[in-house]
Amino acid sequence: SFLALFLGILSEGCSNWMMKNDYMLSGRTMDLKPTPFEIVAVPQGQARGLPEGSNRYGYLAWAPRLGPVHIDRFVLGGMNEAGLSCDMQHLKHTKHPKKDPSQVNINADQFCEWALAGFSSAEDLHRAMKNVTIIKALVIPDQHFIVRDAKGVSLVAEFLEGKTHAYLDYNDDGKTGFGITTNEPPLEFHITNVKHFQWKRSCARSAVGIPGAFYPDDRFLRIFMFREGMSEPKSYKEAVLQAVHILNSVTLPVGLQYGTDAGDSPNPKKSGKDYEITLYGVIYDHLNKTLYWRTNQNQSLQRLRISDLDLKKGAKSRSIHSENDLPWFLDVSNAFMH
Repeated sequence: SFLALFLGILSEGCSNWMMKNDYMLSGRTMDLKPTPFEIVAVPQGQARGLPEGSNRYGYLAWAPRLGPVHIDRFVLGGMNEAGLSCDMQHLKHTKHPKKDPSQVNINADQFCEWALAGFSSAEDLHRAMKNVTIIKALVIPDQHFIVRDAKGVSLVAEFLEGKTHAYLDYNDDGKTGFGITTNEPPLEFHITNVKHFQWKRSCARSAVGIPGAFYPDDRFLRIFMFREGMSEPKSYKEAVLQAVHILNSVTLPVGLQYGTDAGDSPNPKKSGKDYEITLYGVIYDHLNKTLYWRTNQNQSLQRLRISDLDLKKGAKSRSIHSENDLPWFLDVSNAFMH
């Protein structure tokens, strides 16, 4: 189908992380080939095809756009009224369990729609997953999912060799996780890799550099290193800006950049189709239910508060295109007049 062809350009690279302070901020990048998307406000009760009782919350969602139509049932990321976020990210060699007639079966394309419409915490979703089978996606294959909530708890759901692996990550320096997710290999590799990095750094006369490429393991380590070096923010503004600094460190510039996980061509100069960029970056404020974002075409930080929207049952769904006419700079000439 045209939708399958369209979504077939989805990327192999994204980064996702929880900050380590009391402001409960997280961030993510969406790295893929230039693709039209919208931020859609989905009121309560408008999610479709979900189990009974799964339509409690309205939410903001990143969704693909086909011409004049946004496909909001394919939620690639977003946040709900309870401050819970969900993001879909690529994971090679994903293999889902088969349909289980004794359980509720949910298509993986609808995982974030199910999470955002029905849950307020990662722990509640983790419990619910024990009675649900997430089966193979019909449209967007090879994905894992990252859910974060207003208590700072995360859930990472991966599907490997026909089995579901749902990890609760309390961002506790590796006991359960580091509050960071990128792409392949699976999460357990990255946790072990950070611990190995910490061991190397503890050795006498260590010589450990900052990983500078955009491969998933490099991005994971870079987020860990930069976040670890940050001091406790003294204000909300400082906390948001710290999250933006992390965002800067994993933002993929335009062009045929080396050191990425896009495509399979060994020579990107000969294969212009094998490339990706950071199409957009998002900062989620889980406590204040607010999204900050910027796009590849507009680096100015935009803000949208869920409390400013009508997401009650029966309200009209509204959207804003990820590329729009919002100002891309702030003119400060008036500041020189006083």
